[in-house]
Amino acid sequence: ARSAVSGPVALVAAIQGTPVISYWSTSGVLSDKATYPLFSRTVPTDSLAAKAISLVALELGWKHIAAIFVNDVYGNSYIGDIQQAAGQAGLTVLTSQKYTSGDEDSIAQAVAGLQDARARI
Repeated sequence: ARSAVSGPVALVAAIQGTPVISYWSTSGVLSDKATYPLFSRTVPTDSLAAKAISLVALELGWKHIAAIFVNDVYGNSYIGDIQQAAGQAGLTVLTSQKYTSGDEDSIAQAVAGLQDARARI
């Protein structure tokens, strides 16, 4: 299951002593063995993808980026990875706008936030 589902499932499963292995959950938050002691995954975390995004931006000659992300365990962790990777690459994150999955108003507000930051969409 995806990270937003695996987190709560892994917490409850740990109480029962049951391991959880995910093929889809990539959030780095789930790597915290103090919180998720029996969680494992078969895919790498999002930090590698965030580094790749930063390298692509540099290759394209960009100095500033903006991001929109879903407001859940996955999205909040991923935006943190992107901000960290961008900073290490010397990129400036103009803005990062969160939205609620399935909520058209919050998506519109997030896009408006990108536009207010003068990000090219």
